Amino acid sequence: AHRIGCPVLLCGVGIGLGLVQRGPYPEVSHLAPGGPAQANGGPGLGDRLLAIAEGDAALEDVAGLPFDEIARRLRGKPGSTVRLQLLPAQGAARTVVLVRDAVRSQAEKSMVLVGGRKIGVIRPNSLYMDFEGKRKNPAGYASVSRDVERMLGELGAEGAEGLVIDLRGNEGGALTEVVALADLFLPGVEI
Repeated sequence: AHRIGCPVLLCGVGIGLGLVQRGPYPEVSHLAPGGPAQANGGPGLGDRLLAIAEGDAALEDVAGLPFDEIARRLRGKPGSTVRLQLLPAQGAARTVVLVRDAVRSQAEKSMVLVGGRKIGVIRPNSLYMDFEGKRKNPAGYASVSRDVERMLGELGAEGAEGLVIDLRGNEGGALTEVVALADLFLPGVEI
């Protein structure tokens, strides 16, 4: 895996694309906020990945490739290009060119109105934690549980009357963060 000074489970180099295996062709399940895949006409949620190529090489069909091999081909050195042939749910297949870059794990928050009530939505894209940062500075490291806790306070200050934690497309991650997140909502309960 290509990493450029990025703590494990916090960031890596690639295109910021989450896939799930559905039949012979994987389906786009997540686009990392701010990642190359989310920018200008890249893949859309639900698109099927048909083929992949490094730079100008010929596109190779991904049907039958092990999932780990597909993921390996999506990663690469910063600034290198990868071409993806995608089949949207509606329309014809198309090819997009993406430039690999650092992709940071993060959580997003938003507010939606449902029946006239403000509902806060928090969507963590993974269960990330900066283990090295925690070792160096236990009071100031990045983790999904710390980010969600901060966002809960912000949403409360913005007048949220309810909350949705949207884990669709979440890539998983640090088990310690699963427990820390659960502790935010179930204090005093052994997990």
